[in-house]
Amino acid sequence: MPFDWAPWKADSNELKHQVTFGFALRVFADRKHMTYDVSRPEDADERRKAVGLVEGKLYCLVYTMRGDVCWIISARRTNSEEDKAYGNLRA
Repeated sequence: MPFDWAPWKADSNELKHQVTFGFALRVFADRKHMTYDVSRPEDADERRKAVGLVEGKLYCLVYTMRGDVCWIISARRTNSEEDKAYGNLRA
């Protein structure tokens, strides 16, 4: 699956969260990653969240599909709620 993102958004995300989009894409390599819908009524696109392990730490990647392209919206370390959900999945 091809991936893409807005360069300015990737730069601002890295400044804010210290995570590059390219690095965070590795959540998809986690065989036990979880993906779920996080769309809001005000969103024009259906948004998805993927949570998975990268180098032993959990990361969250928010994206939408634009045709066959996975368009990255944001990437960050997970919060405690996401950590717990991932832990419950793996238990």
